[in-house]
Amino acid sequence: MIDNEAPAPAPEGRPWGVRTGLDLVEVRGPDAVAYLQGQLSQDVAGLAVGSWAPSLLLEPQGKVTAWMRVGRLVAGEAGDRLVLVADRGFGAQVEQRLRRFWLRTNATLEVRELVPTLAVREWPHGAALPEQRDGALVVPAPWPGAAGFDLVGLGAEVPDGVTVLEGEAGRACLERARILAGVPAMGSELGPETIPAAAGVVEGAVDFAKGCYTGQELVARVDSRGNRTPTRLVVLSGTAPAPEPGVELSHDGQPRATVTSAVADGDAWVGLGYLHRSIETPAELDDHGEVVVAVDRP
Repeated sequence: MIDNEAPAPAPEGRPWGVRTGLDLVEVRGPDAVAYLQGQLSQDVAGLAVGSWAPSLLLEPQGKVTAWMRVGRLVAGEAGDRLVLVADRGFGAQVEQRLRRFWLRTNATLEVRELVPTLAVREWPHGAALPEQRDGALVVPAPWPGAAGFDLVGLGAEVPDGVTVLEGEAGRACLERARILAGVPAMGSELGPETIPAAAGVVEGAVDFAKGCYTGQELVARVDSRGNRTPTRLVVLSGTAPAPEPGVELSHDGQPRATVTSAVADGDAWVGLGYLHRSIETPAELDDHGEVVVAVDRP
């Protein structure tokens, strides 16, 4: 959770950026596509060169190892080059999981952690993304209401027209935008016990027409039942100081939600959390006498 420092104000009507870091996992070689096709929920073989898509990397029982973005940078007879962009601190976890079934795979796997990144949000709708230059990757970030891209790599130039929000207040602004967009993050909303459908990350990240991949059974079974899971991820808001992750919220005296992320929002706060499926939204929950409102993600 970001400290309760008020987010820096984002410039109205203009794109803004925050300096952060992301982890990269690069898979390169003749077997790169075939191997990832059997491990990721996305149709890696169908990715065109230069394109990106969200994808899940799952444990064999179907729980989340990582939710990330996969890009195909090179294709050719000598082998393909693909990059997985993971939340900071989770690249090693992705590598460890991929190597579990790596036997006799003709490819290389390399991890780069905390790669300097400029997270640009509220990029003009329909505007072309900047061209990739100086080895930096331009990775789309289609956040609802604040869509943009991540410029990942050393020496990446700030695009024209982007206002950079510095320091902790800037990072708090990025966290606030993430929460309002309903975008889950590894380590808070997503982890080894998360059912993908509960976090709302199945749509777009799973290709139900592709062949088998590790962890597919749980995703397919939950989908066949309407993706109704015991809890679901929602957006929370309140007027008291932002609660810590793990705080339980009650409804009619019973615990019915758990906060996963929260950040100050002026004199109030916004957050994400998992809400019991018995509660319809919008709903008023109780945090030790303070009212917390739960609404569906955008």
